[in-house]
Amino acid sequence: MITLITTGRDDDYGVGFLDRLYLSVKNNLEILTKLNIEYEYIICEWNPIKDYLSNNPKFEKLFKEYNLKDLIIDNSVVKNESLNENIFYEYFAKNAGVRNSTYDNILIINSDIVIPEKSFIEIKNIINSGLDDKIFYRLEFREQVNNDLNHIKIESVYYPNNPDSVICGYCSGDFLLTKKNNFIEFGMGYDETNPEHRTISQTGMDGEILWNMYNNGMRIKLIPTKYMHINHGKPNPYDDCYNDKGYINKSNWGFIDYKHDEISNKLIIIKND
Repeated sequence: MITLITTGRDDDYGVGFLDRLYLSVKNNLEILTKLNIEYEYIICEWNPIKDYLSNNPKFEKLFKEYNLKDLIIDNSVVKNESLNENIFYEYFAKNAGVRNSTYDNILIINSDIVIPEKSFIEIKNIINSGLDDKIFYRLEFREQVNNDLNHIKIESVYYPNNPDSVICGYCSGDFLLTKKNNFIEFGMGYDETNPEHRTISQTGMDGEILWNMYNNGMRIKLIPTKYMHINHGKPNPYDDCYNDKGYINKSNWGFIDYKHDEISNKLIIIKND
């Protein structure tokens, strides 16, 4: 049993964003179903500016056929938190996804990630054996593919001479598998206290939580297989506010003290009532 968590929004946030999100969600759902993995899949929509993805004709069929859920972080939350309405707070949205997840095992991925069947089989085996305590997992190889999922290049995510090598921090927002309790107790959620992350940039937050886990006694385990990243240009630049020393998050991270309106078993709206 596992909860997959990703982010999205019903507008073309960057050229081709919705197409990549659709490819990612559709392919992952099909393989989860084929392998009979018990799952829920949450798309965390940050501050939708048009409509909800669950109402989007392209995604509507996926919501009907699969255990796919739409978690909305409403504009009223953005305003009450004094956040910048023009920033897509990807990691704050993922925090909300974790807080609203059902299962003890969580897999957090970016919206442009496709996990091949062979890799899902490895994940299924780990789930069946039981995820190790105080371990977070990453797939070892990152394959760049085009919009037809055809190979461009492949590389390891492990760089032994990189300062982040002990956490395997390269592109770590792509894939993070761990127990929900590990994420909460040792990771403490993605950092919602850093002023720069609240006002300027979310870059680096994927690595920062791994450092929080590491500094609190967790270790990484690489799964020797690949995932696919749908290529769309250069990655985000290194951020000067990157924090590898650890942090104590807000007690209400993930907006747990806001009103949660469960419109249906497919749609939850978090808002400031």
